[in-house]
Amino acid sequence: MAEAWACELLPASLKVHSAGSKPGALNPWAVRLMQEVGAAPSTHRAKGLRGVPVAEVDLAIALCLEEICPELPLSLRRESWATPDPARTAADEAALGQARHEIKGKVEELTAR
Repeated sequence: MAEAWACELLPASLKVHSAGSKPGALNPWAVRLMQEVGAAPSTHRAKGLRGVPVAEVDLAIALCLEEICPELPLSLRRESWATPDPARTAADEAALGQARHEIKGKVEELTAR
């Protein structure tokens, strides 16, 4: 969700990478909810931090609330956004919808800066 919103809302000139601390398959419910608002993550895939070119990262954002936040290199400028993990909500559409809304709001705040 975060990668899809960032690609949708941030300037196209920015490269966006997303990674999970325990990546798995994309949640099909989350994909469907994002498709409903036209921000479908069709080209996105779940990956770990090793799949991100850290040398190219200007800002790392950790989306973690109840799970353990991933360890990031100390050299990275970073922010933490306490957001419910969509992967933990499984097929709970209300929780996924709330996560979608919260993540979009955070990305919109980022675009305003």
